[in-house]
Amino acid sequence: MSTRKIFLSFGCSHTAGSEIDGRGDSDYNRQHSYGAKLAEKFGYDEHLNFAQCGGCNQRIFVLTTQVINEIIHNENTLIPYSDAEYFFLIGWTSLNRFELRYSDDNKYVYTQCGAAGDNIDPKVIPTCIGMEPQLIHERDLQRTAEHIPYITNPMIMADYLASYVFSVQQLCKAHNIKYYMFNSIENFCKTDGMHSNRLNTEEMLYRPGNLNIYKHIDRSCYYHPESYELNYYRWCTNVKGHSNRSNKYWHLGEEAHQDWADHIYPEIVNAYPDLG
Repeated sequence: MSTRKIFLSFGCSHTAGSEIDGRGDSDYNRQHSYGAKLAEKFGYDEHLNFAQCGGCNQRIFVLTTQVINEIIHNENTLIPYSDAEYFFLIGWTSLNRFELRYSDDNKYVYTQCGAAGDNIDPKVIPTCIGMEPQLIHERDLQRTAEHIPYITNPMIMADYLASYVFSVQQLCKAHNIKYYMFNSIENFCKTDGMHSNRLNTEEMLYRPGNLNIYKHIDRSCYYHPESYELNYYRWCTNVKGHSNRSNKYWHLGEEAHQDWADHIYPEIVNAYPDLG
């Protein structure tokens, strides 16, 4: 009996295929996203879309490592099979996002479609710059959301992202899990540089940052990690001429998802010739 081959997608609303059918989130969108199209091109038996609409890189990292943990230990809470061959497609998102959480003593929840379903905390609220605070029902959390630009300082979030990327890479390589990463939107910010000595403001000290990590990132499995233009959204709009499905959000249609799948397909084959 042949081993089941399951293709897993992780990311934000772009990876979830938001607005392909006009709705923000739906099972239809997820199964017509670039992840689903790549799963079909590679002949995988099933595509599971774990992307979180509005999700931040922290959430992408948490979900990815939770699934890796299940694969390593032959468990199946988030994934359906403990004896399958899995491929991870990971679309990292923008830096200015984080998470809030509703209190346990109220009725409020935040639910989404997707493979994670009821197995993730429904109290967690994806939050990002541009989000209307009124979408959050708790007043204290609304006030917190108003300070997103300060909470998500790009220098801090860029350091976090580098650590997430490196950790997922090393876990996948250590456990022979095929993976491929890209950026769904630009997110690179250099954090290395000269900074004032806090005890002597005239003295400048070098602070190592994310460049020391990025130099150890396997470029064959991560599509142009430091590029502003070579990500899903910019490539599809600037090179292929796709436009937003609505005036409110930066989501593209199914044709863009097909173009992106076609575009990175040979890159994945280059990383894993046995898949071609």
